[in-house]
Amino acid sequence: MKRACEQGSSLIVVDGIVHDVANFIDDHPGGKALIQAYLGKDATWAFHGGVYGHSNGARNLITAFRVGKIVEDKKVQ
Repeated sequence: MKRACEQGSSLIVVDGIVHDVANFIDDHPGGKALIQAYLGKDATWAFHGGVYGHSNGARNLITAFRVGKIVEDKKVQ
């Protein structure tokens, strides 16, 4: 099992939600390279059809990898 804290983090963002895909990279149906290209990045565009339109099953599966949410700090300092 990989750890998200290792250098070369296994985190991606889709729709403002942070997902740890460490345990899924090797099983990604599109191959490791596609998912690795978005590690540490916002993969929303790719996930929703920019690279491949994911199925409802894929949308359900990714929810199991949720670890956080991106929130905008609306305070002005």
